[in-house]
Amino acid sequence: MWRLSTGFFCVMLCASGLFAERETVKLGSLPVLSPDGKRLVFEYRGDLWSAASKGGKAERLTAHGALDARPVFSPDGKQLAFSSKRDGTWQTYVMPSGGGHPEKLTFHSEGSSPYAWYPDGKSLIVRGKRASTGYLQERFFKIPHAGGRVEEMLFNGYAREVSLSPDGKKLLFTTGSSRLYRRGSTGSVASRIWLYDVETGKQKLVCGDSNGSRTPMWKPDGSGFYYARQRDGCFNIWEYTFGEKKQRQLTHFKDGSVIIPSLAQNGRAMVFRQLFDFYRLDPTKPDSLKKLKLWIQPDTPPETYRRRWYDKVWNNDAYGSFACTKDGLELCFTTGGDLWVMDTVLREPRLVCGETATHEREAVFAPDGNAIYFLRDDGLGVNIWKAEKANPEAYWWQNEEFVLT
Repeated sequence: MWRLSTGFFCVMLCASGLFAERETVKLGSLPVLSPDGKRLVFEYRGDLWSAASKGGKAERLTAHGALDARPVFSPDGKQLAFSSKRDGTWQTYVMPSGGGHPEKLTFHSEGSSPYAWYPDGKSLIVRGKRASTGYLQERFFKIPHAGGRVEEMLFNGYAREVSLSPDGKKLLFTTGSSRLYRRGSTGSVASRIWLYDVETGKQKLVCGDSNGSRTPMWKPDGSGFYYARQRDGCFNIWEYTFGEKKQRQLTHFKDGSVIIPSLAQNGRAMVFRQLFDFYRLDPTKPDSLKKLKLWIQPDTPPETYRRRWYDKVWNNDAYGSFACTKDGLELCFTTGGDLWVMDTVLREPRLVCGETATHEREAVFAPDGNAIYFLRDDGLGVNIWKAEKANPEAYWWQNEEFVLT
């Protein structure tokens, strides 16, 4: 009887594990495809995960207390470069694409993040801040896959994204100070795509749309590239052909932008995020667009609620600001590029300034608490603004309108 009971208990325990609740992957980021387009690696919950590119269960590749991000497959699909803060700053690591012990490749104090591999798999392109003057200090460097402290600057100029041609002789890179896919944002600082000749050092503007063009991805034959272009308030996938200088729209989302697309080396599969989900597309067959259904098996049952204490507010790509009145009863903070106020009892946030085309940060109360001063970036410059209550007799969070100067 004892042996029977023990066996029965084991079967029941295993069976209960099979029916553990799945967690649907929402808001994953930075998806990349293996060279053959069959595997998908992406960032989720601060770690890297792998799944079939057609959807299904995702398996964890990394499990570290620090953040892991920006995976990039090697040309043969056997290695995976990624960026991690496990040593305190963003550094570039490489590990087997199926998971395993990561090897650190960069050691500069200002860190680096990988963006591309060279076709022979012997070198990578990383981006990092170095001893450059001015506000936009990021530069791209070539580093050896074998690791070490040797790095070679590709060109002494600011760039945000880069894509290496199949033969390794040309680069497509983007400029523009905005890191955000801010809907409807236009102007001289919008992202633009440039073509750079590695051998001659010459460069020319390819896509200069004032609405923004970003994330170029070379076609396998080098005849053109795919990229994200903003039209009608949303970024969608477009195709550019060099010989004809022709552009063709492939996706037609109206309710949210295509975010950081990635193309497989064979050119037959592309993935990107739109709103909460990943999508897969064969760019040679625009009607093949499909939403991916991805899920993970949580290590522990999902929490029914979560309580957290914050001393900072994440504001898109940088920490936001947080301030309170002298009596400590009213708060103001910036998050998501917007300015909010809130009381400390009911905790009812009230939006003060939330225009899509502007970015608010560094908010502080005036000494008497009757005004809030903050920085406002409209894409052309940053200025100091003041917010005041439309009804001075009411608390900030009780006001529904505000005067902005």
